[in-house]
Amino acid sequence: FYTECLGMKLLRKRDIPEERYTNAFLGYGPEDSHFVVELTY
Repeated sequence: FYTECLGMKLLRKRDIPEERYTNAFLGYGPEDSHFVVELTY
């Protein structure tokens, strides 16, 4: 949804297998100058 409908790009992704979750950071540009959404699943 975020990438296809809103046009955001996946900036980075971090898997935490021992805790069984993943963090994904999406935004329209670099984190230092653009809004970023953090998704945890």
